[in-house]
Amino acid sequence: MELEMKNRRLGSGGSGNGAGGGVGGSGSKRKFTTVTGFLSFLLALIALAIVNISFLTGFNGDGALFSFFYISLLGFFLGIVGLFTKKRSRLFAIWGFFLNLFVVIFPFLMFILAYTINATP
Repeated sequence: MELEMKNRRLGSGGSGNGAGGGVGGSGSKRKFTTVTGFLSFLLALIALAIVNISFLTGFNGDGALFSFFYISLLGFFLGIVGLFTKKRSRLFAIWGFFLNLFVVIFPFLMFILAYTINATP
Protein backbone atom coordinates (compact mmCIF):
# COMPACT_ATOMS: atom_id res chain seq x y z
CA MET A 1 0.00 0.00 0.00
CA GLU A 2 2.76 2.44 0.91
CA LEU A 3 4.74 1.59 -2.21
CA GLU A 4 1.67 2.19 -4.37
CA MET A 5 1.09 5.58 -2.71
CA LYS A 6 4.75 6.53 -3.30
CA ASN A 7 4.53 5.50 -6.93
CA ARG A 8 1.43 7.59 -7.46
CA ARG A 9 3.09 10.62 -5.90
CA LEU A 10 6.09 10.19 -8.15
CA GLY A 11 3.83 9.92 -11.19
CA SER A 12 4.57 6.35 -12.28
CA GLY A 13 0.95 5.35 -11.80
CA GLY A 14 0.80 1.60 -11.55
CA SER A 15 -1.93 1.09 -14.10
CA GLY A 16 0.17 -1.48 -15.96
CA ASN A 17 -0.33 -0.04 -19.44
CA GLY A 18 2.68 2.27 -19.33
CA ALA A 19 0.53 5.37 -19.76
CA GLY A 20 1.59 6.88 -16.48
CA GLY A 21 -1.29 7.31 -14.09
CA GLY A 22 -0.24 10.67 -12.68
CA VAL A 23 -0.22 14.14 -14.14
CA GLY A 24 3.52 14.17 -14.64
CA GLY A 25 3.76 10.52 -15.65
CA SER A 26 6.30 9.19 -18.07
CA GLY A 27 3.66 8.57 -20.75
CA SER A 28 2.01 11.97 -20.62
CA LYS A 29 2.85 14.33 -23.46
CA ARG A 30 3.97 17.84 -22.66
CA LYS A 31 2.01 20.55 -24.40
CA PHE A 32 4.00 23.50 -25.67
CA THR A 33 2.53 26.97 -25.76
CA THR A 34 1.49 28.58 -29.00
CA VAL A 35 3.74 31.27 -30.40
CA THR A 36 0.78 33.49 -31.22
CA GLY A 37 -0.62 33.06 -27.71
CA PHE A 38 2.69 33.97 -26.12
CA LEU A 39 3.05 37.03 -28.38
CA SER A 40 -0.50 38.05 -27.50
CA PHE A 41 0.29 37.83 -23.78
CA LEU A 42 3.56 39.72 -24.25
CA LEU A 43 1.84 42.50 -26.22
CA ALA A 44 -0.83 42.75 -23.53
CA LEU A 45 1.82 43.27 -20.86
CA ILE A 46 3.54 45.90 -23.01
CA ALA A 47 0.24 47.70 -23.63
CA LEU A 48 -0.60 47.66 -19.92
CA ALA A 49 2.86 49.01 -19.10
CA ILE A 50 2.42 51.85 -21.62
CA VAL A 51 -0.98 52.73 -20.18
CA ASN A 52 0.26 52.70 -16.59
CA ILE A 53 3.41 54.70 -17.32
CA SER A 54 1.52 57.31 -19.31
CA PHE A 55 -1.15 57.68 -16.61
CA LEU A 56 1.34 57.86 -13.73
CA THR A 57 3.75 60.29 -15.36
CA GLY A 58 1.18 62.34 -17.24
CA PHE A 59 3.13 61.82 -20.47
CA ASN A 60 0.94 61.36 -23.51
CA GLY A 61 2.99 63.02 -26.21
CA ASP A 62 3.68 61.44 -29.60
CA GLY A 63 0.51 59.39 -29.33
CA ALA A 64 1.73 57.21 -26.46
CA LEU A 65 -1.79 56.75 -25.19
CA PHE A 66 -3.03 55.65 -28.59
CA SER A 67 -0.08 53.41 -29.43
CA PHE A 68 -1.18 50.99 -26.73
CA PHE A 69 -4.53 50.72 -28.49
CA TYR A 70 -2.95 49.46 -31.71
CA ILE A 71 -0.59 47.16 -29.83
CA SER A 72 -3.49 45.65 -27.92
CA LEU A 73 -5.56 45.23 -31.10
CA LEU A 74 -2.71 43.27 -32.66
CA GLY A 75 -2.40 41.20 -29.48
CA PHE A 76 -6.16 40.67 -29.43
CA PHE A 77 -6.13 39.15 -32.92
CA LEU A 78 -3.03 37.08 -32.14
CA GLY A 79 -4.88 35.75 -29.09
CA ILE A 80 -7.83 34.73 -31.26
CA VAL A 81 -5.47 32.88 -33.62
CA GLY A 82 -3.80 31.23 -30.62
CA LEU A 83 -7.14 30.04 -29.27
CA PHE A 84 -7.85 28.04 -32.43
CA THR A 85 -4.59 26.09 -32.56
CA LYS A 86 -4.79 22.35 -32.08
CA LYS A 87 -2.68 20.15 -29.81
CA ARG A 88 -0.99 23.05 -28.07
CA SER A 89 -1.44 24.73 -24.71
CA ARG A 90 -3.72 27.74 -24.99
CA LEU A 91 -2.93 29.22 -21.58
CA PHE A 92 -1.03 32.27 -22.84
CA ALA A 93 -3.55 32.73 -25.66
CA ILE A 94 -6.42 32.92 -23.16
CA TRP A 95 -4.55 35.33 -20.88
CA GLY A 96 -3.42 37.46 -23.81
CA PHE A 97 -6.90 37.52 -25.32
CA PHE A 98 -8.62 38.71 -22.16
CA LEU A 99 -5.90 41.20 -21.15
CA ASN A 100 -5.93 42.73 -24.61
CA LEU A 101 -9.73 42.80 -24.53
CA PHE A 102 -9.53 44.71 -21.26
CA VAL A 103 -7.00 47.17 -22.68
CA VAL A 104 -9.21 47.78 -25.73
CA ILE A 105 -12.42 48.25 -23.71
CA PHE A 106 -10.83 50.29 -20.89
CA PRO A 107 -10.58 53.71 -22.65
CA PHE A 108 -14.11 53.55 -24.01
CA LEU A 109 -15.48 52.55 -20.64
CA MET A 110 -13.62 55.41 -18.94
CA PHE A 111 -14.96 57.95 -21.48
CA ILE A 112 -18.51 56.68 -21.02
CA LEU A 113 -18.25 56.78 -17.23
CA ALA A 114 -16.63 60.22 -17.34
CA TYR A 115 -19.54 61.60 -19.38
CA THR A 116 -22.04 60.32 -16.78
CA ILE A 117 -20.61 62.66 -14.13
CA ASN A 118 -22.66 65.82 -13.92
CA ALA A 119 -20.54 68.57 -12.42
CA THR A 120 -23.41 71.05 -12.12
CA PRO A 121 -26.58 70.09 -10.29
